[in-house]
Amino acid sequence: MSRRGINRNGVQGVQVYVRRQGDTDYEQIQPQTDLFPLVGNITTVLDRAFLLLESERGWDGLETIARGIVVGRREAEDNCLFPDPQFPSLGDAIRHFLQAMKGVFPDIYLTYLEGEALTARYPVEPPFRSLLEFDTLRAGELRIQYQYIYNMAQTRNNDWFNTWVFRMALSIAHELTHFFTGYLTGDGRPITPPGVSVRGWPTGEAGRAWELETFGGIVEFWSEGRDPSQPGEPIIFADFRSTTPGLPVSRSYVEAFAGGVVRLPITPSRRARPITRQQLQAAGRREMNILRGSRGTGEAPGVSVSRAGRGGSSGSGATTSSTTRNRAPPPQPLTGYYYPPADSEDGRDPYYR
Repeated sequence: MSRRGINRNGVQGVQVYVRRQGDTDYEQIQPQTDLFPLVGNITTVLDRAFLLLESERGWDGLETIARGIVVGRREAEDNCLFPDPQFPSLGDAIRHFLQAMKGVFPDIYLTYLEGEALTARYPVEPPFRSLLEFDTLRAGELRIQYQYIYNMAQTRNNDWFNTWVFRMALSIAHELTHFFTGYLTGDGRPITPPGVSVRGWPTGEAGRAWELETFGGIVEFWSEGRDPSQPGEPIIFADFRSTTPGLPVSRSYVEAFAGGVVRLPITPSRRARPITRQQLQAAGRREMNILRGSRGTGEAPGVSVSRAGRGGSSGSGATTSSTTRNRAPPPQPLTGYYYPPADSEDGRDPYYR
């Protein structure tokens, strides 16, 4: 058991689905098949993501965003299942959410995305009437960038593998905060209050707010060379301003993290010099989602596809754009700030202002 009373036996009920080239339907990845090693890598990443959430700072971050979500939703007279604005039972609610997610993890789909991962929440019918009714399989699905998991499995570079674990665990922990928002609100399409965000982000964003609280900054992954299969170098920034200096994350920290040792806040390298996003771009480096440049052949937001999973079979409606959250840029970027960019048609950085 963790110090928060969470079972440390690992994530249960992990089922991963993929749509092979030429197929119209997703199928579950089965043992003894060529893709099954990907499931093992995903399970490792999930374990590290929960270590982040269950850590002292991760838990405190969940408490912080929960308070903001509950207060903001109540002030806006939006639906919210958390019963008491004085928060005496908030720790119990967080524990119940994490145990539920680890007990039966939502269906996972490998597809092509604009970032590492994406939360697609289902319209819940009938709606949850209390926190105790929360059902992970009815709440939504987690979509993961297939190419990244494939690159992670294929690399023979140990440093790259460790960085892939680090990168994907940070992203999936971020996505789980969006499940947490739905858990607190009982709404398949909850609006995060604008007060739950970070400086420079023009909308409510629970995942980014949790990252800043937990990690001590915003971690981005920047290219080292032009190989699109690389995970990139992790660099931590205090905010999204273009001129804010960042520091590379310590390589020994990343190695320890991949091995299951999570220390927070994230430790930057002591020997590296601070560098801004402007300087990174001037040196020809790119945030990794731009360098990848893959617009892929996966389904587009707003298009229902046939789902083979336990919670979203036969076009559940989860692909409606208002149900999805990821680490992509906001719809209306602010001048003077940098946002980890989505893919652009011409390969340039569309959100560098």
